[in-house]
Amino acid sequence: MIEPLRTWILLQQLRSQVYDSPQRLKTLQDSLFREALFHAYQHVPFYRRYWDEAGFDPQGVRGTQDLERVPIMSSHMARAAAAQGELLARNLDATPRTFLYTTGSSGSPMCITRGRREERLWRAQGLRIWIEHGFHWHHKKVQFNQHAGTQHFLQRLGMSRTRWINPIVSFKDLRDRFLEAKADWIIATPTVLRHLATAVTDAGGDFHPLRGIFCQGELVDKQTKDLSRRVFGLMPVDVYTLSEFGYVAWQCERGESLHVNADTHLVEVLGNGKAVSPGRLGRIVVTDPHNRAMPFLRYDTGDFAIAGNGTCGCERQFSCLQSIEGRQRNAVQLRDGCIITARSLVNHLAQVLPLGGYQLHQDTTNRFRLEVFSCAGQGGATDTYEPPSVGNSDIIEKHLRALLGDVEISIQTARTRCESGEKTYPVVVNFPAPIT
Repeated sequence: MIEPLRTWILLQQLRSQVYDSPQRLKTLQDSLFREALFHAYQHVPFYRRYWDEAGFDPQGVRGTQDLERVPIMSSHMARAAAAQGELLARNLDATPRTFLYTTGSSGSPMCITRGRREERLWRAQGLRIWIEHGFHWHHKKVQFNQHAGTQHFLQRLGMSRTRWINPIVSFKDLRDRFLEAKADWIIATPTVLRHLATAVTDAGGDFHPLRGIFCQGELVDKQTKDLSRRVFGLMPVDVYTLSEFGYVAWQCERGESLHVNADTHLVEVLGNGKAVSPGRLGRIVVTDPHNRAMPFLRYDTGDFAIAGNGTCGCERQFSCLQSIEGRQRNAVQLRDGCIITARSLVNHLAQVLPLGGYQLHQDTTNRFRLEVFSCAGQGGATDTYEPPSVGNSDIIEKHLRALLGDVEISIQTARTRCESGEKTYPVVVNFPAPIT
């Protein structure tokens, strides 16, 4: 009973901070940032070693204005430190811990350790986002994940009920389990949402009216948004989550930029180590000043974003990101140094190819292979996308060249099997592009 009460109190605190003044948020961030640095230096072996080698002394930090003084931690550093046990705090108490793994999309998977404090904060962060969008405790949610989450106290009392559905099933099973749940809210990746929309369209008939759809774990592309609006009558809410950090940023009801959880995360958009101007592309670097079990401080997430311009017109005071642009390793860099993000490529190709029906490979800065395949899934005819004819290939090549310029492009056809919940990266860079 004590833990649900603590979560409830924390949730109320987080909700009040959404409308805090910028000055109060800055004071809170400064305090949390200093505490996180001192804790990490005293109790986490990796930071003491890394910062000593870099000549960084946390004692001299005044607040977030000194954020750029802290050495950046790459995902490679984090995985190596986690594997050696150097990223875990030495002063952890004996309270229960939970473990989860990153997807490994930027390398090998990394085991993340969360203590009770971190688990409570992550749960409250998610609840805050849902409540800001109108969620009430009597509503039902359906969440698509291979592993079901544990029930919390309120769910055991019949409140905030969640139906967990494994997405790695046939389209028919996906549809039937969704219809049976009669959910008010959907939480899914864009890939699963597209499969669900296809399955529901094939079945026809009515389904329980939805109040909202939250998409996380992948880019929320234009095709997915259009399909969701056509089938469910709703635009999905883009939620930026990371296994290392939980809920980092989210769209409000305006559906435009993403609000950064400024009271729980410090988010930078950097180019050549410096903050980029609003509207410019940069690498996302995140600091979690709350995490004490396994701190991630100035961590290069491996993602691109376009920096926002101040706050949103909804009157919430959190700073914004204009958009999440996808993984750095899935971005294309041309000979002139121009970077084309995964979002730009996917949205551009949406006019001629369905997402999930192709992969674009960059072999060199000037050579590209577009592999177009049929997705012979387990549902009806809409599961299958036939490769384009030779004539259509000419149209696709012309369309792709309009974005990439004067480069070598070859189009290949193939047939491959895609499971319902399987994610296929639409852009594959096969050589080490010098993106900075």
